[in-house]
Amino acid sequence: MFIVLLALCLGTLANWVSPRRLPWTQDWTTRVRDAVISAGLNVVDLETVTKMVSRGGGFILDARPFAAYGEGHLPGAFSLPASTVEESFPDIEPMLTPDTQILVYCSGEECEDSMDLGTFLLQQGFTNVSVFVGGYAEWSKAHPGGTP
Repeated sequence: MFIVLLALCLGTLANWVSPRRLPWTQDWTTRVRDAVISAGLNVVDLETVTKMVSRGGGFILDARPFAAYGEGHLPGAFSLPASTVEESFPDIEPMLTPDTQILVYCSGEECEDSMDLGTFLLQQGFTNVSVFVGGYAEWSKAHPGGTP
């Protein structure tokens, strides 16, 4: 027990004086949002998504698995699961141009699938990609009856 306690104290001291200090905690509510921004993707809020859905502008992609999409999705969204993007993207690609406004979402704030899909789209040369970090959870909470 003494050795474990000593190791913990020495590790804490080393981390405290290190110029490359390791963070002890992370704010999980902003972790995905911060990663999306770091990846060079735009972040949009519920109000922006609601306007986009209402006016029918842009192209909406659901990054969740097919089963989740089948249980409910944003109006007008197409399913393109991040986990199978390599196989599924050729079906969607002909509908897009490099400057198409693309909105990507997944299940909610802790879901990284939308970031993964958005990053994939950037790598394919699409330049107008946004991520709705609140995802389907925020959408369905705000619009329990479906479309706005």
